Amino acid sequence: MNKIIHIRLLSELRDRKSELNFIKNCERFIALFEKIQLPVTLFIEEFYSDRDYKDAYYHFFASKYNEFPKYATRIAIFEGIISKDELYSKKYSLQEKLIGVIIIRPILNGCIGRTYFDPSKLRNECKMYVRTTPFKIGILGRQLEINTFPFSSQDGEYMTCAETSLWMLLHYYGTRYGEYRTALPHEIIDIVDDKHFQRVVPSAGLHYTQSSEVLKRFGFSSQVYIRLVKNKI
Repeated sequence: MNKIIHIRLLSELRDRKSELNFIKNCERFIALFEKIQLPVTLFIEEFYSDRDYKDAYYHFFASKYNEFPKYATRIAIFEGIISKDELYSKKYSLQEKLIGVIIIRPILNGCIGRTYFDPSKLRNECKMYVRTTPFKIGILGRQLEINTFPFSSQDGEYMTCAETSLWMLLHYYGTRYGEYRTALPHEIIDIVDDKHFQRVVPSAGLHYTQSSEVLKRFGFSSQVYIRLVKNKI
């Protein structure tokens, strides 16, 4: 089932939390809109089959004591107030209005999954440089693109900050360059598990040598540098 929500003010988004009850950490989600120029239109796709969440589901969450849903939710964010006819009719172009796409995983921690935001459409108080590459997004039968760097939050169990950072790097380089490839969550975990003397999930994080090993297995010539700091008297 698909939903369309029009948001004109940030306070209005908070008032409509009941329509976002599928998001386990709604405040974290709402905070993302502090950098977006309103008004916006949210196009919500329920029962979305996200390959990264499904990979983590079958390799970890499905074996836990508590039951977890198999499907995620995808939210596409567009500039301005877009009518239902504009969204569903291919007579109208959505490319120039697309701000970003967020995958909402049905878990409490790390509910914000694979996310693409166009940095040129975000309000930034400071100057910065961002490495970007086009990511293809299929929405309502249209092939759209977002020029961005991928993001995902960590769930703290299967993927901590280290594994998630590796996933983002590999997702970027695997999309931009033919010499590399993207990684599913379990592929990162399996490499760490192959070299470890005890179980690696739930994850306690990665040592820098483990991160280097993952990058090496995916074709990078990684090098570890250690900075020695002398004690000041």
